[in-house]
Amino acid sequence: MRFIKKLFEKKSSGETPQDKIYLIESEKIVIDYSNFHYHWEKYEPIGRVADIKKLPYQKERIKASLLVEMKRTNDTEKLEALMLFYASLAQFQEGVGDIDIEIGIINTDHGGDPLRAANMKIKMGPKSLKWREIVAKEGKDLIAELRIYGISK
Repeated sequence: MRFIKKLFEKKSSGETPQDKIYLIESEKIVIDYSNFHYHWEKYEPIGRVADIKKLPYQKERIKASLLVEMKRTNDTEKLEALMLFYASLAQFQEGVGDIDIEIGIINTDHGGDPLRAANMKIKMGPKSLKWREIVAKEGKDLIAELRIYGISK
């Protein structure tokens, strides 16, 4: 993680051979994760939570690699895609098990209507609601991390 800290500092102290290897590895991890994500979303539509065991690499390693690639790119579209991939890591949680759990779309706006809010909870069920809350919280935390690194406003 020292490399990531160095990457986000105002002044860089130069690139070492180890840094170059790390950059190549990070690029490969991001490519592998984006391919995984494409196929996962194709068969597992948005609104699900899956076990982190399904990820092609450790979650923290994917996060670090995405941060590296976000910092390196000047392409706005690529940056937005990388940010989306970063935030979508919230959909992968420890302890979910082999079968993904339907949690619905995270938008919980019920317009202040208590009946609609109750209806949303009934449809989801307690297990789904638990995971939905976990995913929503981590999604917000991940977006906050991007702000801390100066990537998102």
